[in-house]
Amino acid sequence: MSAATRLTNEEFVAELMQFSNFGALSQVFVIEAIRRYADKVAAAQPSEVDTPFMSGPVWIGVAKEIQAKVYQQYDVDADMVVQKPD
Repeated sequence: MSAATRLTNEEFVAELMQFSNFGALSQVFVIEAIRRYADKVAAAQPSEVDTPFMSGPVWIGVAKEIQAKVYQQYDVDADMVVQKPD
Protein backbone atom coordinates (compact mmCIF):
# COMPACT_ATOMS: atom_id res chain seq x y z
CA MET A 1 0.00 0.00 0.00
CA SER A 2 1.42 3.37 -0.94
CA ALA A 3 1.71 6.17 1.59
CA ALA A 4 -0.85 8.13 -0.44
CA THR A 5 -3.53 5.46 0.08
CA ARG A 6 -2.56 4.43 3.61
CA LEU A 7 -5.08 5.29 6.32
CA THR A 8 -4.09 7.61 9.13
CA ASN A 9 -3.83 5.98 12.55
CA GLU A 10 -7.18 7.50 13.54
CA GLU A 11 -8.85 6.23 10.38
CA PHE A 12 -7.34 2.78 10.89
CA VAL A 13 -8.58 2.48 14.48
CA ALA A 14 -12.02 3.74 13.42
CA GLU A 15 -12.12 1.10 10.69
CA LEU A 16 -11.13 -1.63 13.15
CA MET A 17 -13.98 -0.59 15.41
CA GLN A 18 -16.65 0.01 12.77
CA PHE A 19 -16.23 -2.71 10.17
CA SER A 20 -16.13 -6.28 11.43
CA ASN A 21 -17.87 -9.52 10.57
CA PHE A 22 -18.53 -9.73 14.30
CA GLY A 23 -20.24 -6.37 14.64
CA ALA A 24 -19.78 -4.37 17.80
CA LEU A 25 -17.67 -7.11 19.41
CA SER A 26 -14.73 -5.61 17.55
CA GLN A 27 -15.18 -2.44 19.63
CA VAL A 28 -15.02 -4.45 22.84
CA PHE A 29 -11.89 -6.19 21.56
CA VAL A 30 -10.11 -2.95 20.66
CA ILE A 31 -10.96 -1.21 23.95
CA GLU A 32 -9.97 -4.29 25.96
CA ALA A 33 -6.66 -4.55 24.09
CA ILE A 34 -5.94 -0.89 24.79
CA ARG A 35 -6.84 -1.28 28.46
CA ARG A 36 -4.71 -4.39 28.95
CA TYR A 37 -1.67 -2.89 27.26
CA ALA A 38 -2.03 0.38 29.19
CA ASP A 39 -2.27 -1.59 32.45
CA LYS A 40 0.82 -3.62 31.58
CA VAL A 41 2.94 -0.63 30.61
CA ALA A 42 1.70 1.51 33.53
CA ALA A 43 2.89 -1.18 35.96
CA ALA A 44 6.30 -1.60 34.32
CA GLN A 45 9.63 -0.20 35.40
CA PRO A 46 10.96 2.47 32.99
CA SER A 47 13.93 0.27 32.05
CA GLU A 48 11.53 -2.50 30.96
CA VAL A 49 9.88 -0.34 28.30
CA ASP A 50 12.77 1.95 27.36
CA THR A 51 13.65 1.77 23.66
CA PRO A 52 15.64 3.88 21.21
CA PHE A 53 12.28 5.13 19.94
CA MET A 54 10.70 6.12 23.27
CA SER A 55 11.95 6.74 26.79
CA GLY A 56 10.54 4.41 29.42
CA PRO A 57 9.21 7.16 31.72
CA VAL A 58 7.40 8.86 28.84
CA TRP A 59 5.88 5.58 27.60
CA ILE A 60 4.68 4.84 31.13
CA GLY A 61 3.23 8.35 31.35
CA VAL A 62 1.28 7.80 28.13
CA ALA A 63 0.04 4.44 29.44
CA LYS A 64 -1.15 5.97 32.72
CA GLU A 65 -2.95 8.75 30.88
CA ILE A 66 -4.75 6.29 28.60
CA GLN A 67 -5.45 3.96 31.53
CA ALA A 68 -7.10 6.78 33.47
CA LYS A 69 -9.23 7.77 30.47
CA VAL A 70 -10.43 4.19 29.95
CA TYR A 71 -11.29 3.77 33.63
CA GLN A 72 -13.11 7.10 33.67
CA GLN A 73 -15.02 6.37 30.46
CA TYR A 74 -16.38 3.09 31.79
CA ASP A 75 -16.49 4.03 35.51
CA VAL A 76 -14.35 1.05 36.48
CA ASP A 77 -11.25 0.40 38.54
CA ALA A 78 -8.21 -1.70 37.65
CA ASP A 79 -10.21 -4.87 38.35
CA MET A 80 -12.95 -3.68 35.97
CA VAL A 81 -15.31 -3.26 38.91
CA VAL A 82 -17.95 -0.60 38.28
CA GLN A 83 -17.34 2.35 40.59
CA LYS A 84 -20.42 4.49 39.95
CA PRO A 85 -23.51 2.40 39.25
CA ASP A 86 -26.09 4.14 37.06
